[in-house]
Amino acid sequence: MKKYFSGVFALCVVAILISSPAYALEISEKPEIIYEFQDEYFYKNIATDGNYILISELKSNKDQQNDLTSEFRWIGNFYLYDISDKTLRAIAGDSPVPGLAKILDGVVYYKSASKQNPAYYRYKPETISPEKLNIPTDRGSENFITDGTYFIVATGTSWPDNVILTLYNLQTGDSQKIPTLVNPDPDRFYLSGTDIIYQQLRDAGNNLIYIYNITSGQTKTTGTQDNYQMLLGASENNILYLWNEEATPQDGKYQLDVQDIKTGKTTIICDEPMYLAAAPERKTMNYQMAQIGGSTILWPGTTYESDIRHSSTQLYGISLNENTGVQLLLKDFPGWEQIFSKDILAWIDTDDQTGTTTVYMTELIVSPATETQGPVSVAPSSTTAGSSIGMVVGTVAFILACVLAVLWRKK
Repeated sequence: MKKYFSGVFALCVVAILISSPAYALEISEKPEIIYEFQDEYFYKNIATDGNYILISELKSNKDQQNDLTSEFRWIGNFYLYDISDKTLRAIAGDSPVPGLAKILDGVVYYKSASKQNPAYYRYKPETISPEKLNIPTDRGSENFITDGTYFIVATGTSWPDNVILTLYNLQTGDSQKIPTLVNPDPDRFYLSGTDIIYQQLRDAGNNLIYIYNITSGQTKTTGTQDNYQMLLGASENNILYLWNEEATPQDGKYQLDVQDIKTGKTTIICDEPMYLAAAPERKTMNYQMAQIGGSTILWPGTTYESDIRHSSTQLYGISLNENTGVQLLLKDFPGWEQIFSKDILAWIDTDDQTGTTTVYMTELIVSPATETQGPVSVAPSSTTAGSSIGMVVGTVAFILACVLAVLWRKK
């Protein structure tokens, strides 16, 4: 009997070791200061593609309040920081409209803040001046996304109602209006390969997510009206969204899900509670601020102290392509919001004492897990992501342990 139990114990230990995360997602080094914003600018924004960090600081042009012919609505500085050689360069030309400046594969796309001649531009670091794109601009509100080939613009004169999505092919010059089935949320539409993913405005009571394929011209939906879904992002072949079993959630039982666009397979990333209101001595996951880039997903969480006016923010992450499990990356995350691409993480933070607003950057790495690594604070269940390899192997190992134990006992 003693031999039997010792054998079972040994085999179960093997099963547990195999099922533990094989890799750990972590911060590589102490965050590096990239830029300090000037106090006079109140709109501060960053973006990154993993090779560069795009920095803009803007303020409203006071001259236009007194002179209706003033050229620019917004004025300020527009910079591109090269991560590899640690240099900062100014981007020539007009200042961008706040929120309408993005970077992809080393190319900057933005809409100028010119009031008289608004236009979209493309800027490459190896060139001197930005290139004007042959894309019409709307007098109403706008937003855009691009992958370098397709350029999709959301326009609307009664923003955010009656929004129109128009697709422009930057290589051929062709354009077409996207036949959306509902009024799309102009702040939540995404591009993944040849798929455009969008959702109706949240207050419309429509929980479906729509996927329009540019090649086929067909639209499919995911989800049901019986469950709550909030589209958060898309990357490669994955859709990231917030889910609740109730169509109109009344509790904190949300979960962060990823769905494969091609197969429809859904994976639970994390199902720790996301409470709708702050409460003393409680932790809540801020899934609504989650971002997906490549195979990595990051999101913040907030821990409230006995006095809810005092809290701390943590940053969590997971790599879908590796068996990392959910990782606690930063215990005290000071940023307004995480911005990341590939293996670069950047954020903006303001010093409470000096009032200085600074851009920070660090690197995300996936390394072999050690005894001290692995899921921290939030442990994924058997249905969560990051366990596709390790948990399957671990489960098989555990079953084999039980089978061998039975056979051993019979002997």
